Amino acid sequence: MGEICCGARVGASPRPPVKIIETKIIPPNELPIEQRNTLPESVSLGVLDHVTAPQMIIRMPFIFAQTLEAQLMASSLAAMLSSLPIFAGRLRTSSSKNSKTSGRYQVALCNKGASLTIATCDSMLHHIFPAKLSSQVNDRGESFLYLAPDLSPFLPAIPSSILGYCNRDEVPLLHAQITHLHGGGTVLAVVIPHLIADQETCRLVLRAWAEEYTAACIAAQVELNSNGPIRMLSAIFEEEESPKGELRGSSSSSCNSSSSLEDEGKRGAEGRLRDIATSSSLPASGENSEESFSSIATNTNASSLHSGHALEAHAAPALPPNWTSLRFEKRSWSFYPSIACSFLWHVGSLNSLSTVTYYVSATRLAALKTEASQDLHKAGSEAPCAPAWISKNDALAARIRQVMAQLPGKLATSPMQLWVNLRKRMVPPLPYPALGNCSWTVPVKTPTTDKTTSTSGDSSSSLNLGSLAAEVRTAIQTVNDQEYISQELRWLENALSGGGGGGGGASMPCVFKGAAEILKPSGPLMLSHWDWGGSSYSDLQFGPPNTADNASSAPIWHQPPHPKVPNCVFVVPAAAGKGGGGVGGGVLVHITLHKRVAEEMIRICPAL
Repeated sequence: MGEICCGARVGASPRPPVKIIETKIIPPNELPIEQRNTLPESVSLGVLDHVTAPQMIIRMPFIFAQTLEAQLMASSLAAMLSSLPIFAGRLRTSSSKNSKTSGRYQVALCNKGASLTIATCDSMLHHIFPAKLSSQVNDRGESFLYLAPDLSPFLPAIPSSILGYCNRDEVPLLHAQITHLHGGGTVLAVVIPHLIADQETCRLVLRAWAEEYTAACIAAQVELNSNGPIRMLSAIFEEEESPKGELRGSSSSSCNSSSSLEDEGKRGAEGRLRDIATSSSLPASGENSEESFSSIATNTNASSLHSGHALEAHAAPALPPNWTSLRFEKRSWSFYPSIACSFLWHVGSLNSLSTVTYYVSATRLAALKTEASQDLHKAGSEAPCAPAWISKNDALAARIRQVMAQLPGKLATSPMQLWVNLRKRMVPPLPYPALGNCSWTVPVKTPTTDKTTSTSGDSSSSLNLGSLAAEVRTAIQTVNDQEYISQELRWLENALSGGGGGGGGASMPCVFKGAAEILKPSGPLMLSHWDWGGSSYSDLQFGPPNTADNASSAPIWHQPPHPKVPNCVFVVPAAAGKGGGGVGGGVLVHITLHKRVAEEMIRICPAL
């Protein structure tokens, strides 16, 4: 049994350690033989998987007010893995003689399973749950610096880099840890390499797991009602009687007694209580030993996983003569050791990074949009660009860039990149959601210094909020240029396969332009505002609603991943579920900076 010391928030008492009870590998449920025969040996990762933050590991901790049953979490994880066999596989580098795929990443569909850790913590829910945002708004205004909780002690142990996953049968691609809190409540943390999953894919995995858990929970309750008592974990380990450090359940368990759930429970007992079916969850043909990773997609509104349009299918059939990529560049293999050295140096200075978190209310977001629109209206025909409409996200991104421009040093003039989702922007659209990485970076032009101050009267910033928001909207609109995207994808595919416009050299590495600058203090600002389906997280409900008060079984808090890379900005919705104490429509803005820059930002910008 191992122990991991919990980090405490400033001004709080140190928390008791997290006690690891058990770590085990959960294999997927066995598939019928006819489905096993159609399962390819492996799936090759797509071109964007190889260049979209391939070293990043996505860490997703969620806090639940209810206690998630460990046995049902394990069985539902096995069911989910049978529907998404990629996440039960293992990472490999291809040894194919085919020059187009040799040396590229692939996932072996070996059904070896995922890692599940069960742990306990003597802390209570209110010890780790953030202070109520709603009460702070009354005292501190519509935007303020926010001290987010430290959930790192609740994360499962994983390799430090993607190299620790590659060609190692004992290292799963999906790690999860369930930590039961004293008196009820659960922290569920899921870790997946970004190489095989972006935000949308991670959301799919969690939603599929939640649906399987709900089905299993209802089925168990129906069996309890029909056949008499069964020994659920919450009955075996009563909180008051369980030995200290052992796995405990709680009366607040997400499995609630209700005869009205009987019909759905019978469906769950048969193995499913959701629209995802496994009958067509595998590629249609087993003739080839490899399938394109990005061609395997799912549609939860229909019935199953299915082979969809590969992102590469949108690539132009041929590039114009002398066409040059605007987003990517080819590098010799010698580039990677230099990046690795920079990365190792950076790892040694991780303690020099700090994450600054702001809360921005829905009222403040609306005010930013109004301010930006008024700035554009005031500028009139002299505005650098005049989009017909700007969003609240555009205005918020502009405000973040406006504040960063006030910082000393080169960071004030660093370019800004937005991460956007390509799934809905392709024509025809990719099946929703397509697995893997379907994201794109969009450079935002910084307008020339505007002598017109914003309508808020803040003369400390020389960048007009409206002009910045307009540039953000213009940048996003460039992603709708299908010809531009298809040509970039074709260039990237050619470059990785050693042919065409990309030049010679099989499997020559490709990166986003400016990749070497990312680790520098003055590197580009990387902003992502993908959320998890809204501030209520309504599609991530583990279990049916509590019948006592109809409370949601969705998480009451989600902490976004904080990549240890400077100048990364994550915008996520603030929890607003029942019991979460959040404010609907507000967001949390997490900005990771070098410590000295973070200190300066706190000084000059106590609110966004």
